[in-house]
Amino acid sequence: MRVRGRGPRTAQPLPLPDELARWYVFVQGLGACVAVAVEDACTPDGSPRDYMRVAPVAMVVQAGWTVRDGVIFSPLPYAEYPDGIEYDEEAVRASGGTPLPDESP
Repeated sequence: MRVRGRGPRTAQPLPLPDELARWYVFVQGLGACVAVAVEDACTPDGSPRDYMRVAPVAMVVQAGWTVRDGVIFSPLPYAEYPDGIEYDEEAVRASGGTPLPDESP
């Protein structure tokens, strides 16, 4: 995925809470996102930064979040595959992204 910084062409479609603004990124395909540590993936002895992923703003707002030591934690749905987060299509659209088509036969 290509990541672009904020700018006039990447205006974020949802209001962005101040706590999330530091972690804002625009990801082509996912839209307005924030970097979060996925709570269910974090281990007690690991660094939360090792478990950070980008997720659409709408998903994080819906799931809720907390801030610990400057890192955003969210109980997003997590799966053991490369991206780790199970993206919600409606949240991707609400964040200005375009979900990938289902590639199953």
